[in-house]
Amino acid sequence: MCPITISPFSFLEQIRELQGLPKPDLNNLLSKSSILEFVDNEVIFHRGDTAEFFYFVIEGKVSMGECSKTGREALNCVAGKNDLFCCLPALDLNPYPVTAISVGSSKVIRINTKIFQEICLRHPTIYQKFVARVCTNIREIEQRHGQRMESATSRIALLLVGLNKKSSHPIRLTRAEIAKLVGVTVETAIRTLRQFDKKGIIQSERGLIKVIDK
Repeated sequence: MCPITISPFSFLEQIRELQGLPKPDLNNLLSKSSILEFVDNEVIFHRGDTAEFFYFVIEGKVSMGECSKTGREALNCVAGKNDLFCCLPALDLNPYPVTAISVGSSKVIRINTKIFQEICLRHPTIYQKFVARVCTNIREIEQRHGQRMESATSRIALLLVGLNKKSSHPIRLTRAEIAKLVGVTVETAIRTLRQFDKKGIIQSERGLIKVIDK
């Protein structure tokens, strides 16, 4: 993990939930924040670690989940550019509920949770917008867990449609990441996406999926 020297100010200004925050408060938040770079498969934090910070992705991807004693990985979510990740500690200051790992090279901004909460006490609207985003993230995870009884095809389709609603940009997920998110084998994910591609429902290439027909 290597701290780098570029300013995070312009990045935070474009975060929807922080828009409208007065400049002095934004500067105060930045004074306790850092931009960090991680290499592939580097742990950003472990489940159970003290949660002094929460994070936004500037570049790359970060996966969050757990690995069982048998070595099987359970993936809760994958955060991409501009995504907030492991947001619950920013609200309750309890330990991290999952382990976060860099997927490839990534760059993130690390924000002090206590300073953020002090700012939110002065600006309830900022806090409300932040809570709404946290609730959206939690709802998406719960919906995926609730879909476990659906067919593999339905689970993958619902995941892609949900991600497509969040952004018009191509979805940056590998077949392996999709498989872990919806609880199927990688082979099943590959076969299903190939079928979607042949039917013209999606266009896919390595690590990128564009939804053509929702």
